[in-house]
Amino acid sequence: MHKPCNKIYKIKKRPEDKKIPQVVGSLKDFYKIVNRNALPKIVDKIIQKWLPGPLTIITAISGKDTLALRFPDHDILCDIVKALGEPLALTSANPSGSKSPVKVKDIPDTIINQVDFIIDTGETKYKNESTIIDQEGHILREGVITLKEIKRLMIYLEAESIEVSENNND
Repeated sequence: MHKPCNKIYKIKKRPEDKKIPQVVGSLKDFYKIVNRNALPKIVDKIIQKWLPGPLTIITAISGKDTLALRFPDHDILCDIVKALGEPLALTSANPSGSKSPVKVKDIPDTIINQVDFIIDTGETKYKNESTIIDQEGHILREGVITLKEIKRLMIYLEAESIEVSENNND
């Protein structure tokens, strides 16, 4: 594990088996890590609909090892990641298991006193955690994107599939 990740685990008191999400700065970079052809159609459609945005995908990278991957809807953060030229380990600024802060003033002093710097870009856009799904489409944590919204997309795709099939029979 990289030294910066060790620091994040320590500051947040995060269990070591709970992966720290990696953030990319573009959908192109996202698909350099996630094999789009190996994704079920619904997962690819979820990615297309909600990225950039409040969605984390857990994907296999080798054997049983997995990676939590994000492409956030945050121009400044994406610009930083693009400038670095590689994904950035990033998580919310709260102790593990606590509610994520919405503003810098909401970050506990126990976190603020241990970090090197903070970039204040104002209140978070979504005011809630990201939704987490695995690469098979299982919802692991409901967040900003609700189960209802995902089901609605699935129903739409199913209807679209039926409509296409009916048109092929003409």
